[in-house]
Amino acid sequence: MIFTMISVLLMVLGTAYSMYLDTLQVNVYVDMVDRDTDIEDYRVYRCCCCCCHHYPDDLVFLIDDNDTLLINYTSSCCPCHCLRTVWVGLLIRNNGDLPVKLEGVNITLTNGSSINLYYAYGPCTNSSLCPWLCINPQDLPYPGHNSTVVIEHNETAVIWIKIILLNTHNLDTIEITPWFTPWNNP
Repeated sequence: MIFTMISVLLMVLGTAYSMYLDTLQVNVYVDMVDRDTDIEDYRVYRCCCCCCHHYPDDLVFLIDDNDTLLINYTSSCCPCHCLRTVWVGLLIRNNGDLPVKLEGVNITLTNGSSINLYYAYGPCTNSSLCPWLCINPQDLPYPGHNSTVVIEHNETAVIWIKIILLNTHNLDTIEITPWFTPWNNP
């Protein structure tokens, strides 16, 4: 009987001691709301040496449930064949339940390289606050831009992205995805 009690005591003390010295790390993710931002509209301009023109609509597509813009690149769409800059405007709507904050814009070029800058405007409660209609791409970026915006439920924002193409020899596609986090993320 004494041997059994000592054995049980040693097992309990050994377990307690090992638990005291061990580190426990718990990762828990709870997603209780819908975070849904969509590209509602877009504008794509190709800028050559001297002017800017609309990029052909049949070469631009929304993919991934309206979260990503895909541009099929062609150098023949530029009249003077010296395409160096592409301006992309994205009209983003927050269809989710909570406000979201723009954290950045991911741009992927297939077989090419570029320098990318983006300018955020909004949130748009008044069309005059966000440059979207009647745009002259040679005047971009307009004043009043930010590096990030917080978009409430059912509000919109505009992101103008300047893509300076460095290597277009084998460039196939340009893929653009803005990414957002909950507004209160540090």
